[in-house]
Amino acid sequence: MRTYSTAAFNITIFDERVFVYEQNYITITQNSTQPSVLVDGRLYTFYSNTITIEYSDIIASAAANSGNVVVGGLSIPWTRFFGVKPDANIILPPNRLIIPDNVPGISTAFYLPIWYQMATVDVYGVAGGVTTLLTTIAANTLSNYSLPTIGNYDYLTLVVGDSDPKKYFLERINRYNINADDEYYIKIESGDCGTNYLLVHWLGRSGLMKSYVFEVESATRGAANVIELFDGTLRDAVMYRKKMDMSLNLIARDISGCDAEYLSDIVTSNDVQAVCDNWGALPVGVTNSNANYGQSRGDFKITIETKKYY
Repeated sequence: MRTYSTAAFNITIFDERVFVYEQNYITITQNSTQPSVLVDGRLYTFYSNTITIEYSDIIASAAANSGNVVVGGLSIPWTRFFGVKPDANIILPPNRLIIPDNVPGISTAFYLPIWYQMATVDVYGVAGGVTTLLTTIAANTLSNYSLPTIGNYDYLTLVVGDSDPKKYFLERINRYNINADDEYYIKIESGDCGTNYLLVHWLGRSGLMKSYVFEVESATRGAANVIELFDGTLRDAVMYRKKMDMSLNLIARDISGCDAEYLSDIVTSNDVQAVCDNWGALPVGVTNSNANYGQSRGDFKITIETKKYY
């Protein structure tokens, strides 16, 4: 929370980083006899000496991901994230990723959420024994980092600055495997020949985009229904299109409990996209999963559904 004071009011307001799926309050207390206060152009009247406003929905509906709340003439900045606050002070990608050569969409975007509250994280790509610094994630910075060239590397090394095991893993079920040299390795595998894979993006629970390549275990096509689309002028022109329901059963095989925990928020995300060869990124719904996770290894399965028109 942040606090501000003017000649007329004391103001307590949410942090600059706003997670809109949580409650975010503005509390305004009178410092004078002024009977009302303007908040972003809306007039609020004091019936006691304090007004409390829940502001999450207003920020969620804003056109941009950053802006200012103007309270009694005082402009207070905010940055929006569609999620909730991280439940620990570190977020890292899975320590094993399958990146096949022939999966559509990876060369456009592959999101790796990386965040450490306490210090920087350096991201290195290693290919053929050559190590290259790819980026440095500043401390306590939530940003969507995409690495569309991830398939060029044998593995990634993340160097977590100022790492101290006492400072993280506070509320997580699982622990990241960070070694004594503060290094976290992400192994990159090419997958199995003859296996179908699908790239999926989704908005994670803390407001960062994630990516993962799942194996397609099976697929189902539903019956096609004919839809009549009338001309916008309501004349005689009618276009007929068929709608087909499609579902895919996806699996991540033999992954760690930590990786399953990473994947689990795909089940509740309201922004999931499957990248298909001919149609690009399609919005899909997750209709089934075995999203239980613990400290043992296992398979993680989901079912996604979408509709196709042709």
